[in-house]
Amino acid sequence: MDQLASGIPRPRTEKDLLMMESIAVPLSFLMLVAVLGGLLAAALPVFVSELAIFGSMAALRAITSCTDVSIFRRCAT
Repeated sequence: MDQLASGIPRPRTEKDLLMMESIAVPLSFLMLVAVLGGLLAAALPVFVSELAIFGSMAALRAITSCTDVSIFRRCAT
């Protein structure tokens, strides 16, 4: 098990996730460029997904200032 009981990843897990993301994100972008045929067309889905992630994190942060949220939700922000 690579996580502590509190849900905090261990350093090995963080290193593995960073390595995976540093390979997967550029490879996915290159595939989008090849399939969609342009940099702008490939950048749009990446931008929208990042906007959705940060928007949901911001909304969750705002909700936690007003009410209690499950600990599993708070670890995501």
